[in-house]
Amino acid sequence: MLERYGIRIGAQAVDNLALPLSETLHGELTLETVGMAFGLGWVMAVLGSILPALRAASIPPVAAMRSGR
Repeated sequence: MLERYGIRIGAQAVDNLALPLSETLHGELTLETVGMAFGLGWVMAVLGSILPALRAASIPPVAAMRSGR
């Protein structure tokens, strides 16, 4: 469907960019593209959860319950 119809971004958006783009962007959705998107999302989720997990691990449970953190 994306290959056939594309995504309309509008003439005004294309005019504001200094790139040779058409008004409609067409793409190809393959298994590789879906896999890369899933993998990148998974890596970003893991990286985004490391800092809060490390901070939470450094607080003793009783102190965390008392402070409400």
